Amino acid sequence: MIDGSFVVSPMLAYDHALCAGRLRAILLDAAPDKFEVVETGNLRV
Repeated sequence: MIDGSFVVSPMLAYDHALCAGRLRAILLDAAPDKFEVVETGNLRV
């Protein structure tokens, strides 16, 4: 919320979303059980 408006990022391009999903699958297979693999993150600056 910025000055009462709901502000969001635009959707990812199809190619980017497809690549991110495939990369997540590769990382999920390779990651030790104690780690989680996610496609999104939240960065606060």
